[in-house]
Amino acid sequence: MALFRAVESAGPSRRRLFEDPYAAALLAGPLKAFAGFARLPILGRLAPWFLDLGWPHTRSSGVVRTRLIDDLVRQAIHAGTPQLVLLGAGFDSRPYRLEEAREVAVFEVDHPATQRAKRDRLTARLGRLPERVRFVPVDFEKDDLYNALIAAGFDKNASGLVVWEGVVSYLPPPAVAREFLRPGSHSCAGEPRYFQLRA
Repeated sequence: MALFRAVESAGPSRRRLFEDPYAAALLAGPLKAFAGFARLPILGRLAPWFLDLGWPHTRSSGVVRTRLIDDLVRQAIHAGTPQLVLLGAGFDSRPYRLEEAREVAVFEVDHPATQRAKRDRLTARLGRLPERVRFVPVDFEKDDLYNALIAAGFDKNASGLVVWEGVVSYLPPPAVAREFLRPGSHSCAGEPRYFQLRA
């Protein structure tokens, strides 16, 4: 997804759905090289075509999904939601690229190994990580997500927006049922609302 965002950001400003100045910095190896290719004049325009050739419809659906979730996050924050939780955050850059997200407490939840790689790359790009973003190391198959969030400072008495994008298909059913299908066990203020997005 970071590669798809990097390629989308390299496109003409009049046509791209968003701009992600951090996506390329979150990449490594061949993916980072490909993101660099996408920024080349003229030749870089072939980058989306190559991606679509290898992964039909995957890039386009991922880019549209990114824009949709961006808009939903903005709407929720404008409506007064003070907390943003990114489950399986991976290399999501919303806490850094969305102006609205800079005004709320953000909890990035992911596997410790993924978080180490992300923090290293973000530190190289930003110099210092913002204090309002809290990294919550969790293995969805083993750890207690709710208690980990509370320990990281999540306020269960305040409303919060939870984004769980592109993660469920990588988890076994018991882990999904424990964290997603029983939201009442993770109480917070307000009635829960869910947006299910299918790529």
